[in-house]
This record gives sequence, C-alpha cells and structure tokens, in this order.
Amino acid sequence: MPFLNFTNRINITCNDELRSDIRIYASSLNNKYYVFQENLEKIKSEVKKFFPNINNNEIKIFVEAYRDAYRKEVQWGTLENPITDKIEFFNKKVTEAKDIDRDLDQIDATTSRFRVVMVNGEKNIATSEGFRPFVIKTKDEIKKIEKLVNRSLIGVYEMDMEEMYNNDFHNEAPFYGLPVIYLNKKLGIKDDMNSDSRIRSLIFSSSFKELLRKSFVNPDNKYKNRLLDYAQNFNDRIDWKKLQDELDGSNLSEIYESSDLQEFLDNATEGYISERNFFEKYLEEKRKMETENFIGEDGNEIED
Repeated sequence: MPFLNFTNRINITCNDELRSDIRIYASSLNNKYYVFQENLEKIKSEVKKFFPNINNNEIKIFVEAYRDAYRKEVQWGTLENPITDKIEFFNKKVTEAKDIDRDLDQIDATTSRFRVVMVNGEKNIATSEGFRPFVIKTKDEIKKIEKLVNRSLIGVYEMDMEEMYNNDFHNEAPFYGLPVIYLNKKLGIKDDMNSDSRIRSLIFSSSFKELLRKSFVNPDNKYKNRLLDYAQNFNDRIDWKKLQDELDGSNLSEIYESSDLQEFLDNATEGYISERNFFEKYLEEKRKMETENFIGEDGNEIED
C-alpha cells in the first residue's frame, strides 16, 4: 500500500476487545472472513476535524490480509458508503455483503493478519495496526459475539453535572454516538438506581422516550438506528423510515408536533416499559417499602 503518511493520520480501532470501529471474523471451516464496519461515526467526526476539505465519499477503505510474504488487498467501499456484513436486529441472521471478495487464496484466514487503511488519492487518512480476526466456526457464532457488543440500547454514565440526570449521545470512543443516560456522580444516583427499582424505572422510561425522539430527528449512527428499529417492533401502523421521508424538509417544531411521531413514541415507550416490567418492578419495590414503613393516619411514618 504505497500511500503517503499524514501528520493528522486517524487511528482505526479494530478487534480491540470487541470495542472497535471495525471488526473482522474468520471461519475455521470455510476460510471465509466477515467484516462489520457499521459504526464509523468517530472516524467521520475526526475526518471533519482534521480534513475538512475532503468528502467522506472521496475516502476509500482498503483492507490488507497478509501472512509471511503473501499480501492481498481488498476494497471495502468508501467512508460514506462502506461495504459491510450486517446482523438483523435481535440477531436473527447474518447478511453477507455481496461485493466483498472473501477469497484469500492460499492463506488461512484464521491465522492471517489484517490491516485497514482509508485513503484519499495517495493521502493516508486513517489506518489501523495489524490485527488478527476473531476466529469462529460458523457465521451463526458471530450473532452471539455481536449480541454482547450491542447488548445495551441505552448506556449509563456517571459525571459531574448540575442536573440530577440527563440524556444525550456519547461523544467518546469506544461507544461513540451511543444513547446514554448521564447521572449526577456527586449525588450517587447510580447507586440509588441499583438499590431502588422505582428510581430506575422512572429514569429509564422517561429517558427512553426522549432519546428515541432525538434519534428520530437525526439517525446518524447505528446505535440510533438500532433504538429506532427496536421501537418499530411496537408500531404496526407507522414505519419510522417512511415517516422520516414524509417529514423531510419540516422544521424541528413541525417534526415534534407530528401526531404520527407522537403515536410512534407513545407505542414504543409503552412497549419498552412493558417488556422490561417497569410497572411490576415499581410496584414490587413499593410493596417492599410499605412493609418496612407503616404510615399512620396523621401521615407520619411509623418505623417497624
């Protein structure tokens, strides 16, 4: 790969404890490899910062598979339109991208090393260190591993803040763009959530709806899309992608006032609360507290 080096070259994280921009799996049965590069938002953000005059569709993605003296180079599309395998939501099946050359000729995919490079002409925009693939037997095993990577719809982080809690999208690696609930660290709200399911139920149910609303307005990464796809399971009448097309060109106020969007959010939130048994957990915790503290007719607590 005869590309020129750059001072602001961006680092691509691959197969790093399952917390990566790109992940590669290799089968020991058929010598095929599989690639997942659906979370490139961090790379795009850094490209915008360090190379503002270069468009994402002008940056090509290459992978080099090598072992000893053997080398094979394959293009994986562009940063704007990467070629990637995918897993349907709820991990039902792995869909292979048709345009990926998976034939590594005489080398064993499971023992070879890979390196990913993103280039614009002869300029090296981003690169990874050499890394080994995750070894599997069948591609169905990928679903189990990816499920661990993508197990959380919403993350939880503690931080110093003035509010008791807030919600937004994470702006740091490795989970760049993940919908998160930020909790006041000084107040120890995370510990309160863990010890009192009523607090957890209230915070998660309200945050889910707001994060879903924000994701609909700007679904610019796989985490937001995953949240919206999850919400789709509770909406038969409204398809969120079609609704987006219908609201294309509307201002933020018009989008928020859409009755179809409100219905979509309400149905999804109701389904989310039901699926996670938040009502039952709230009532169970309430009954537990009532057995510990009896309330007198005058409203004062009477300790056991």
